[in-house]
Amino acid sequence: MNDCDDPYIHLTNNAVQKNAMSYGAFEDGNQLSFKDLQRYLTENFPDSKIDVYRDIVEDMKYLVVKSMESVRNKLNADGRKGCFELLGFDFMIDADFTVWLIECNTNPCIEESSQLLRVLLPRMLDDAFKLTVDKHFPVVSRPTQLEGSTKELRRESTKMMMEQKNSSASINRVGSIKGTTRKSDGDSNTAKYGAPSPYFVDGYNSHQNLWEKLYEFPTGKNYLKVKERRMRCA
Repeated sequence: MNDCDDPYIHLTNNAVQKNAMSYGAFEDGNQLSFKDLQRYLTENFPDSKIDVYRDIVEDMKYLVVKSMESVRNKLNADGRKGCFELLGFDFMIDADFTVWLIECNTNPCIEESSQLLRVLLPRMLDDAFKLTVDKHFPVVSRPTQLEGSTKELRRESTKMMMEQKNSSASINRVGSIKGTTRKSDGDSNTAKYGAPSPYFVDGYNSHQNLWEKLYEFPTGKNYLKVKERRMRCA
């Protein structure tokens, strides 16, 4: 924090990071999956007992909900039907493993800048459209060209997961962390979300939706497991 003139230390922005000399030196695209982050924490901070999904991800969800509550009366103030917006939340984790919200972007980058994002982003967008566009324009059948690409997507995803398992994880100090949240085991959303996804993501079956319901704008109801802000300061 002593060099405020070095943008690569203080920003978790891939558009900035990709210009750094050390970009990709530790991870492809300076990005780790949650699984690799857990491996890193377990190996390097065993006394912390931090579980990425139970602690880090749940704290992220808490901050997302609180930020939505703060603008509840401003988003879609005119009550338009059939609209949605994709938001991008940036977080940081301090030395005490407390999660901090940096910003929320209304136009997040969806560039497939790493092997990890090449697997996650197509599924994320496809599942988002299932919850929004497909509700108004139901998909009768998936385009046949997707059938040929599904096997390639699965091969690509499997290769990435194998590479992660066979390599030691380390975090570049200018690196950002992106990933997905898990849904409960056996949670099949076939009837609710339509046809199986052709985009394979490790840890999810083809009937699951990567998106998790956290907050209802009309009622203000949230579905958080963590109800209080958790600070882990020593």
